[in-house]
Amino acid sequence: MILKRTRHEKICFQYSTAMRLNWAATDMLWSIVEQDKGKYDFSNYDKLVSDLKQHGLKTVFILDLGIPRYGNGAPLGGNA
Repeated sequence: MILKRTRHEKICFQYSTAMRLNWAATDMLWSIVEQDKGKYDFSNYDKLVSDLKQHGLKTVFILDLGIPRYGNGAPLGGNA
């Protein structure tokens, strides 16, 4: 699975430059990073970080753990 890239990226990069933005926040879907249990592949996100960096943007990731293998991100135990 690869990250879906949109046709609007070029416009977003132009606006971010015009507005002098320094940071971009995006979700990091753990289901993309760990498609097979115990095997981690960050290459899709490496490409995204590289593209953002080329436009002068630093990246903040919001980790999304919602995958069935790990309880869809639900807290473990009953005391959350």
